[in-house]
Amino acid sequence: MSRPFFAVAAALLITGCAKSPEDEFIGVWFDVDEEVTVQFFDEGTIVVQEQNDSFSGDYRILDENQLRLDLSESGSEPRTMVFSYELDGDALTLIAPDGDRANLTRVGPGTRELTSPAAMIRAQVTEGLNLSAGAKAAVTEFYFDMGTWPATNAEAGLTDAHEIYTRYVASLAVENGVITITYGNDAHYAIQGKTMLLKPTSNVGSVSWNCSSPSIDPEYLPAVCR
Repeated sequence: MSRPFFAVAAALLITGCAKSPEDEFIGVWFDVDEEVTVQFFDEGTIVVQEQNDSFSGDYRILDENQLRLDLSESGSEPRTMVFSYELDGDALTLIAPDGDRANLTRVGPGTRELTSPAAMIRAQVTEGLNLSAGAKAAVTEFYFDMGTWPATNAEAGLTDAHEIYTRYVASLAVENGVITITYGNDAHYAIQGKTMLLKPTSNVGSVSWNCSSPSIDPEYLPAVCR
């Protein structure tokens, strides 16, 4: 394949009805040809790691041979993809609507570093970035309306920082346009209380974002944030 499988598939916006995920998918899978790692978690979430990209989101089994993925990259809006699949023990083939195929093999414990807690931590970090999508949109809208960055959550039209949280994120705060994500609650101890910073830059007709962390180990960060 000329381009990474999931990067190509992310351009296909398809909808469908959701059912509960099946236990057979839970675990870590690896595509040797494309160097792609896919990890399915028991709560219905998924992390896809390519060579320089990381995607996360949710997965659902639609019927006996269709899998729906809702994936986003570093806080971008999620995109929905539906694949046909063939599952035979530790072999999983995902077939995109255009016929492109990804052949994955289940990874046994200790086979690869990505079976360690590091994969879980990266997934938790990515969840915080995904949570920031709404805040980034609010900050951008305020800037275009007012010509300056919002000083606080309230000025950006957001609720209090500690009212924006998830299982792994304790708060999300806006200060002069900069978004600070603080990890906590059920987050791994390696990122408990640590932060991710999203800093906006005004361009002609658009706003771009730079992500970095002053405290999280780089091995847990998406490539774009290192």
